[in-house]
Amino acid sequence: MRAGGRAGRVPAAALLAAAMVLPAAGPAAADGEKVRLPVMPARLDAGDPCTGGSKARATAVPWEQQNLQLARTWTFGKGAGVKVAVVDTGVSAQAPTLAGRVSAVGSAGADCVGHGTFVAGLIAASPAKNVRVAGVAQESRIIAVRGTDERGAATAA
Repeated sequence: MRAGGRAGRVPAAALLAAAMVLPAAGPAAADGEKVRLPVMPARLDAGDPCTGGSKARATAVPWEQQNLQLARTWTFGKGAGVKVAVVDTGVSAQAPTLAGRVSAVGSAGADCVGHGTFVAGLIAASPAKNVRVAGVAQESRIIAVRGTDERGAATAA
């Protein structure tokens, strides 16, 4: 049994984590081998610097990513003509793999925390030279909506 108590359902976290890496990204993770990358913050404390890019790279493809078989789904469609709203910490309009495909509501075109940009990448990151990651709908457009303040703290406002 999986999440929700129904057989055959894949946990949402596994789907999100799997969305970025192409099946050909590298060797599969061997039994017991862990793919470890830095934790992406959801918010920053006062005084913390904005989240920068990570130099860490996955050297193996987790089984979750292999199971989605995105390369096979891309033969049917890559999200062209689709707009996806990302309500999060904002989405950086300067992210190279999202370039020219981010529209922002208000100040949501900047993302100090990085979480919203990460989520947008899972959805829409386009393939790039020497980068073995791409989004599920790599030709879709992103509408960035800030659902938090600039530091990632959610408020009633």
